[in-house]
Amino acid sequence: MFALRRQMYLRLLTTPEQEASRTERLRAIWRHDNKNLVTLATLRARLASLLQERDTDRQQKTAIIEQLEQEIGSVEHKATEDIANIIAETDGDITAESASYHMERDRLQRLFERNDTGLKQLRAANRLAETALKKRKYKIESELENWLQKYDSEMTEKTEEIESLQAEFEAETAEREEYDAKVEAIRDRYDSIILKRERLEELRVLEEQLNIKKESAAVYIQYFWRRYRAHKKHKKGKKGKKGKKGAGKGGKKSKGGSPKHKKGKK
Repeated sequence: MFALRRQMYLRLLTTPEQEASRTERLRAIWRHDNKNLVTLATLRARLASLLQERDTDRQQKTAIIEQLEQEIGSVEHKATEDIANIIAETDGDITAESASYHMERDRLQRLFERNDTGLKQLRAANRLAETALKKRKYKIESELENWLQKYDSEMTEKTEEIESLQAEFEAETAEREEYDAKVEAIRDRYDSIILKRERLEELRVLEEQLNIKKESAAVYIQYFWRRYRAHKKHKKGKKGKKGKKGAGKGGKKSKGGSPKHKKGKK
């Protein structure tokens, strides 16, 4: 869960341009590596094909040389047999047979020389072809060595670049973790501030409600107080009117009444 959260944080903190650039660089390295591997495989296959052709050509020429040597041996053997037969059969006609022998020998010599010349030419051609194949092999091996050195140097550079990117990535990761810790602390502080504000807002609302209730109670008390005073005043007015009516009746009955009574009435 922590790794997933960390990866999500990294993805959120990495811009799409940086992610696309990094992905493109890695894809370019991968494509270049695949291209080098394909080139290396092609060169190896080509070298194996050339070696196979050289071995096949050498085997064919060796077979031709062996066949020619066998033919020369058979011709020599046949010539020797013919000479022996001729000497054994024509001892009396030595001159004619000698001439015939010399003619046959010359013919066989020419044939031998021609075959020997052909053999030398084949050997020379084989040497030239072998030299050319050796040069070609050396050239291919040199090219292959150059490609391998270039590949090693490029892979070294790419490895250093990847290590540098990895170090930058780790530094950015450390900075992001530090930033996340700061954000978490700020978030906790913000939550505590919001909680205090909510409590203060609740207290303010309660205080407003209490003030509204106090004002309502004061209005209600004033209303009852006014009614009470009005009622009292009305009741007192009624009592005054009744007293005045009684005093008028007593004055009419006895005009010479005591002063105390009058004073008491007043």
